[in-house]
Amino acid sequence: MFSSSIILSNVLRLCEFIKKSYRESLIYTNLKKSLFSTRDLYERSTILQTIKNRDIEVSIQNSIILNSVKNYKAIPSNLGKLVNKSSILKYLMENNIIFYNFIFILIILPFAPTTVSVGLVGMEIILIIFGNSFRKDSFHYPKAYLLFLSIFIVSILMGSIFNIDFVRGLELSIIYIISIGFGALLPFIRIDRHKLELLLKAIIFTTTILCLYGLYQFIFGVSINEGWTDTAFGANVVRIYSTFGNPNVFGEYLVLTIPIIFGFFIHEEKHISKFFHFLILVLAIANLFMTFSRGSILGLIIALFIIIVLKMPEYLPIGLILMVLVLFFLPQSLLERILSIFSRKDTSTSYRRAIYGGSINMLRNYHIQGVGLGQFKQIYKLYAFKDAISFHAHNTYLMIYIELGILGIASFLLMILTWSRNIFSALKYKSDKINIFSISIFAGIIGCSIQGIVDHIWHNYTILLMYFILLGLGCASVSIAKEAGGSDG
Repeated sequence: MFSSSIILSNVLRLCEFIKKSYRESLIYTNLKKSLFSTRDLYERSTILQTIKNRDIEVSIQNSIILNSVKNYKAIPSNLGKLVNKSSILKYLMENNIIFYNFIFILIILPFAPTTVSVGLVGMEIILIIFGNSFRKDSFHYPKAYLLFLSIFIVSILMGSIFNIDFVRGLELSIIYIISIGFGALLPFIRIDRHKLELLLKAIIFTTTILCLYGLYQFIFGVSINEGWTDTAFGANVVRIYSTFGNPNVFGEYLVLTIPIIFGFFIHEEKHISKFFHFLILVLAIANLFMTFSRGSILGLIIALFIIIVLKMPEYLPIGLILMVLVLFFLPQSLLERILSIFSRKDTSTSYRRAIYGGSINMLRNYHIQGVGLGQFKQIYKLYAFKDAISFHAHNTYLMIYIELGILGIASFLLMILTWSRNIFSALKYKSDKINIFSISIFAGIIGCSIQGIVDHIWHNYTILLMYFILLGLGCASVSIAKEAGGSDG
């Protein structure tokens, strides 16, 4: 039916004509050259070459911090024997229960309370450690990424120990370390190409359920917090939030997952499967627009732009044309909401500026050691401007810096930098489907990190968990791509 449509056939012919003309243009030629130049510049970067230097690599490999993480399975020397002696544990390891439990966690995560999620993830971590001691598996992490990840964990521990509220700091550090540790350990679940695809499909399935519920909220209405909508730009607007309780948080989740849906859509070969993913993609993007979250919309645009530029640059003009066309069909209230980013009259933007001002004043006094994990809310009261009271800094990087100090923010930024470099290394391998998985995960992380400039994305622990889960899946996808075959040169 779709293939015989005259309108669709003409649209496809037009797209092919635009794509062909663009590929033959000087703009495309220069863009391609600039992309290769950027990648070469990235590879030749003094900082990254220093990290890449063999002496540095050896030092990192022999570091106390790294070895304490790498050799975690050597701590309980008799774990393997214990598994062999236990019928239950042996059954769990031999029947791949760890992997199926991971799928269950991905599906249940947005619906479960934090205590349940953290409990399930904590149990999964224990099973992974037992399973790894039983099977004697190994995973070769990029050494620099693992080092900075370890230092970031150390900064979290320091932020909980040196804390005026030790109990609160300890509570948060457990959540953070379980989330980060799970992301770091999940590549040890023997994830191959087929399993990676199943895991990403579980994420797509969960996103679809969340979006259907979001559509239900938009149609039938949902209670709205007055603080979510600027009265100057549509007080009666319905901002959906699905199961997350906050539109911005739902937007953050969608920014992480929509690029994965887009990756499946552009790489599916069967027409029915491509059309199915197209419907899910439209539903998810519509839900993101219905959150009216400006940071999420900006993050998604950047995420999709990354995928197009890295994997299908010939479609860039079509993507830009579609973006312009979408603007004409957006509801007036949503268009005004997006444009309000640039308006000084927007109360939400003014409110954030006031919070940033107070937060930066606080940072001046605590920029070395930080205020301690979970202490922003209490200490910020001493620095707040007028009525700009907030539980967090509305900026993830500012929040990390304020609470964990210079060690926390430096290790986090270097961790993301070295992780990104690892993802880019997968581009030279020929396994296109794995490449698109790697780039889709990368795009989601970068898009959500961009949103972190205007929101504290880790304020919701589901997003914190998903963020580090995708970091782990990104590492696994690169390893799979390397095993899949040769280089494109």
